Amino acid sequence: MATPIPTKRIVIACDGTWQSSVSEDENIPSNVTKLCRHVARTGTTSSGAAIPQIVYYDSGVGTGSLADLEKKRQGATGDGLATNVIEAYNFIVLNYSPGDEIFCFGFSRGAYTARAVAGLVTDIGVMEPRYMQIFPFIYKAYKANKEGKPFRETQAWKEVVGGKLSKKGIEFSAKPGRRTAEEITQMWEIRPHGEVAIQGSRKVKVVGVWDTVGSLGVPDGRWMDNADMRTSYGFHNVKLNENIEHAFHALALDERRKAFKPTVWYLPKKPTGKQPELLQVWFPGVHINIGGGSDDGIKDHAGDLEGMSNITFAWMLQCISPHLEIDRTAYNQTMIEYKQWLDDIDYKHTLPPPPPEGIKETFWSYVPYVPLVNPAPTVWTRTPRGWGVGRMVDSLTGLMYNYAGGVKRIPGRCQTEVWNPTTKKHEWVEIGEMGVTNEFVHPVAGYRRTKFPEEKNSGLEGFVRGEKAKGKGFEWKKKDGTSLPEYVIQKAGKAPNFERLWMTADGPGVQEMEWLAEVDRVNGL
Repeated sequence: MATPIPTKRIVIACDGTWQSSVSEDENIPSNVTKLCRHVARTGTTSSGAAIPQIVYYDSGVGTGSLADLEKKRQGATGDGLATNVIEAYNFIVLNYSPGDEIFCFGFSRGAYTARAVAGLVTDIGVMEPRYMQIFPFIYKAYKANKEGKPFRETQAWKEVVGGKLSKKGIEFSAKPGRRTAEEITQMWEIRPHGEVAIQGSRKVKVVGVWDTVGSLGVPDGRWMDNADMRTSYGFHNVKLNENIEHAFHALALDERRKAFKPTVWYLPKKPTGKQPELLQVWFPGVHINIGGGSDDGIKDHAGDLEGMSNITFAWMLQCISPHLEIDRTAYNQTMIEYKQWLDDIDYKHTLPPPPPEGIKETFWSYVPYVPLVNPAPTVWTRTPRGWGVGRMVDSLTGLMYNYAGGVKRIPGRCQTEVWNPTTKKHEWVEIGEMGVTNEFVHPVAGYRRTKFPEEKNSGLEGFVRGEKAKGKGFEWKKKDGTSLPEYVIQKAGKAPNFERLWMTADGPGVQEMEWLAEVDRVNGL
């Protein structure tokens, strides 16, 4: 059967916890929001035909018209994740036509949502809309698949397709003969439905995520193991499904919160079919630095905290641009507006406010600027500018996260939970034992190290950057033998490279370009 020609591209975009771009509140957009705003409304197929690109945006857990306490509860526990998954999958079901291309993007728990939606599509397929009436039953069985094996191989799926006889049905089947309508009704505990998914729909074109965390809102504490609770979200199988064509993952090097362990994909060592493209790249910074959307810059006058997230955003755009049309005019305008925004926060956050007038002119109005107590700045000071040299914070602060504990991320040595059929429990193992992870360190980590050679709590502590002993390029190595190649920023092709363009977004980029030119030489570009 010939492959249907795609009539549209369906883009699913899932934001992180407490992040929403559809509220009345002033906010800093996350990378998920920025992606939605930079997807062109019409793309071009390989044959040159125009193709619509439809975007579905999903606010993160703990957003919407909720009371503050409920928002905090959902954000802390991840409650509501299943609803987000179902809503996104339902959007695909109601809009899909045979051959359409599906894209899934997300950050943090939204990355979990995106990966879970992609899992539903690649495991089950896109269901016929009329069968969504039985979806709650199917999804309940899907989540109960503790062992992480393909859902279509489970007994639950076989019962959806072929049905499950009741006790009376078993009795009737032993006594052949014609049945009354009443007897036929009594025969089935689960009626057979046949194939509920559209033929050929178990394909996802791209999954792109920023820092997927493994706790999924059900973190372990210092003395708690919530693996069984996490199992209910059906997320223990982190093997990249071969029905996903391309997978891109940006990871935070410096995140230490135990509740934010990264969930890294792997490819099987012995593939049974065509291998997907997998690229997982480590960047300096903590969780929020990678996915973006920190409101501290406008709420706490903390300055620009989005420098690294803009770099990971440009990286993602470059990865997906061969498959999804990006609005380059909007991207160029975003770079201009970012420079203007940096000037604005320099002015607003480093200069004292204008003196109060009239009745407001009291002694207490001046207390924040009493010399020796909190002297006011007298000149317009600038926030740090340059490629990857912006301010970063330590996320392992506060009572809740300190209680849960901290654990350093080690690139190339991340762990995942795996079902042990002997002990009937989930156990932590190094994901490298399961398969190939295709991990890289981004060059911005090397450039940042030239400016900040001794950053504390870095995931690259103990790693040494140097030219490869064999072949071209750089690698990062530890004394224990751990080694990761450095990602290569490609030169411009038919269109400018998004990453190289962004290197000049917050300044002239002269030092950065000179440094990258030497890297290009070693890479043979």
